[in-house]
Amino acid sequence: MKPSTERVLKELKRKKRKGITGEDFPKMTSYTKRLSELRRLGYELIDDWVPQVNGGRHKRYWLIGEPK
Repeated sequence: MKPSTERVLKELKRKKRKGITGEDFPKMTSYTKRLSELRRLGYELIDDWVPQVNGGRHKRYWLIGEPK
């Protein structure tokens, strides 16, 4: 597992209830690729669109299951 993927996984575990967004990784340009890698490795993730105060929206991701 790449160090950046481990970082994303660690943050998902740390923020269980709140979930994570791209704002949690300001210097990581491809955190969504890391999420895809985690899914390929068997981690179960869910996501949802979250509205922003400026009228936009972004995705928030939660870890709901680990590989068996």
